[in-house]
Amino acid sequence: MPQKVDVIVIGTGSAAWPAMLRCRRAGLSVVAADSAPYGGTSWLRGCIPKIILTEVSRQVQHCRRLGEVKVIDTVPHINWRQLIDFKNNLIREVPTQMAAKMRDLGVIAVQGTARFHSPSVVEVGQEQFEGRYILIASGARPRPLGIPGEEFVITSDAFLNLPALPERLVFIGGGYISMEFAHVAARSRAKVTVLERGQRLLRQFDQVLTHTLLEASREAGLDVRTNVEVIAVERQGQDLVVHAKQDGNEITLQGDMVVHGAGRIPNTAGLDPKTGNVQIGKHAGVVVNEHLQSVSNERVYSAGDCAETPGMQLAPVAALEGDVAALNMLGGNRRTVNYKGIPTVVFTSPRLAFVGLTEEQAASQGLTYDVIRREGAVWQSNRRLNLKYAGSSVLIDRRRGRIVGASLLGPDSEEVINLFGLAIRNDIPLADLQDMPFAYPTGAWDIKDMVSEGGSPNSHVI
Repeated sequence: MPQKVDVIVIGTGSAAWPAMLRCRRAGLSVVAADSAPYGGTSWLRGCIPKIILTEVSRQVQHCRRLGEVKVIDTVPHINWRQLIDFKNNLIREVPTQMAAKMRDLGVIAVQGTARFHSPSVVEVGQEQFEGRYILIASGARPRPLGIPGEEFVITSDAFLNLPALPERLVFIGGGYISMEFAHVAARSRAKVTVLERGQRLLRQFDQVLTHTLLEASREAGLDVRTNVEVIAVERQGQDLVVHAKQDGNEITLQGDMVVHGAGRIPNTAGLDPKTGNVQIGKHAGVVVNEHLQSVSNERVYSAGDCAETPGMQLAPVAALEGDVAALNMLGGNRRTVNYKGIPTVVFTSPRLAFVGLTEEQAASQGLTYDVIRREGAVWQSNRRLNLKYAGSSVLIDRRRGRIVGASLLGPDSEEVINLFGLAIRNDIPLADLQDMPFAYPTGAWDIKDMVSEGGSPNSHVI
């Protein structure tokens, strides 16, 4: 007989933990199942290990730029083996710590692959659990490439654990994963090629700033190519050969390693959703209503990367959705997710950040808007590091006097973008940001230049 519990949580990552916490505090019995080590993608295979690598890469880049003006005598290089050991030491205890937290919270943690045995019963190994509610928070996995030789391509998980970095790497895809890891590899003295299928990189970001990032990437040694469709990978002796089409012409590239950076899809296939009467959508995610409840099985909720929602595949979005799903289990379907003003960052060097609406989205909503663009290389926040590539693009709703979108490129963009997110999410008037006496000289002070038509004289003091 299945063990009866109030809530079964499939996954232990960013979406799962807030739901476990809220349900246990409300007195519900909770089982959590995970086929991978406890902690989820963000802590073990995504955000946290990635930021360790990219931060070291950024520090190296800053030192190199300062070396150009002779204020640093010795320019450092990345010691790859030591970097991976450093990363591993920082995250090594996460699964054990997560298991201890779940135990202290009273969550029954089960290691193994979860799959539906019936619409209300989930099977994990030899154990079965019947849940009053079931939360699918199983995350995402690399998107199948569907090309001959796919078995020769490594995933981002494998890249994060390479004992040694090859001399020549080819990245498939020009999104977050490829660009971030390509920057790290290039600053580790590898020869790096990035192949993007579309006409431009990072399509959801501001086009002008994306082009500036492309210039910075090429200066850092990346060979970035667009309009390239990879059609096959094969091994020839010690080399991997990538076959592709660019603008209708067939091309080949050779490398020591090929890395998958072409996106991720919901990790739902192994759940046997048909048996659970869980509808899967065209993007392979769980189809949910506005309350994150399955449209086909009222016991089931879904949150994070495995749910088909308007939210981006980001850890903060997953955490927000997991909490809302739990609230709806506890109190009826009264809550919806507010996706407004959630920032996102590409951790290249320089870093590219975005929040709110793009120009295309603003136009489609019928907004009358202005765009304030700034060349950021003149800001002291960049000059003091001898940086060349920086800038901003801010969308203003002219009628309401509110910021509706912002894109930033530069050394402090990953922090400053949060202030724009705060303004958008809380409908703060543009005038309030223009009047705010930010600490000086800081990256936040540059906001006064970013949002003022005439600019801020103090931003350009030399």
